[in-house]
Amino acid sequence: MKLFSSLTTLTTLLTLNVKYATAGCFSGGENWPSGDIDTASWHVERACNGYDGNQGAFQGSYKPGEIKQACIQYSSTSLYIFEVQNLSPTETLELYNKNCVLRLQNEIKGCSKGGESSIDGWRFKADPNNGICGRDQSEDALGLLGFCAWGHVETTRNHASTCATNTAKQTTMEAPEHLIR
Repeated sequence: MKLFSSLTTLTTLLTLNVKYATAGCFSGGENWPSGDIDTASWHVERACNGYDGNQGAFQGSYKPGEIKQACIQYSSTSLYIFEVQNLSPTETLELYNKNCVLRLQNEIKGCSKGGESSIDGWRFKADPNNGICGRDQSEDALGLLGFCAWGHVETTRNHASTCATNTAKQTTMEAPEHLIR
């Protein structure tokens, strides 16, 4: 009887410490342009860590269910979409910069067409696409959300989105050297 009680307690403790994670690479869509994962990774570092004294797009607190999204115009016809979401329905959370970089770079380096993962109460997405940042992509085959250049996105039940105009929630990023003419 004591052994059974101990096993039950041990099983309960192990169950409480299990961290649920899901991950997957996208099977369709665009590849990272010319295999250029270094530029995508560089943008992730700036969005997660901040840059030149500016707050990064993914820094700060996240309300329950809040999604922060960044769109990088890689070329005149291709873009990178990055998203981070607090999956907690009740808690406002703050994401550690190192976790932000690690998780988004996993989607870049591990998935040729981008990918999405959920771990420890957070969802991370990195997705290369054709298109133009700031253009409403809902009419295209690119997805359900409109995209804002380094903007803050709030989603509604019908998956429509709006870009917040609050400048405190928006960040402008400089283009990488190879895009400046």
